[in-house]
Amino acid sequence: MRPFLLCCLTLPLLSGGSGEARAQSIQRCSNADGVSVFTDKPCELLQARPRIQPGASVQSAGNTGIDAQRQCPQRLSQLVDQIQQAISSGDSNRLAAVYWWGNLGNQAASRQLERLEAMVQRPLVDIAPVYPASRALAVTVAPAEVAVAPTSLPAGTSAPSTAEPVLISSPPPTLRPRPYALRIVQTLGNGSTPASNVLQLRRQYGCFWVNF
Repeated sequence: MRPFLLCCLTLPLLSGGSGEARAQSIQRCSNADGVSVFTDKPCELLQARPRIQPGASVQSAGNTGIDAQRQCPQRLSQLVDQIQQAISSGDSNRLAAVYWWGNLGNQAASRQLERLEAMVQRPLVDIAPVYPASRALAVTVAPAEVAVAPTSLPAGTSAPSTAEPVLISSPPPTLRPRPYALRIVQTLGNGSTPASNVLQLRRQYGCFWVNF
């Protein structure tokens, strides 16, 4: 039976007084007929039960440095790690927790949830950063001029009274470009047909989020 996606989604909330954003808590519930329901409200209000029972802590595996239930990823590496674990474990709720829902209406949010659900069903091959079209367009800093003393003169000669240090331009440093998206490389069910999605990166409330 095709899961029914109930969209009762909210914006990310700031934790009281601390200024830290918390991950959006979207949970997956199952009703008596086994139909899946996605909601940010208690499953009991929908006469359903949580797929993960209360008290079953969902911790980030590996050295992520964040609690997937409480705190949003503040570093890009944490975001990548959480996406990887969400797909590897087939946990669409975990992937939805780092998705930026913004002001999406119910129908639009339902479509995005279906896409996230499809993503976690596919084998993961790679998560690659997407940079601007040409790295040659990276921002450069104006060359710096370095003063160098005049070369020594042969014995018996004297330097002109107006001699000044020679200015030599040093190579300008190139600023490393920042990725603007993540490419999620996967395969379809047959394990050989490639499939990929590009998730746009968004920085909000001091944390990283993704959206299509």
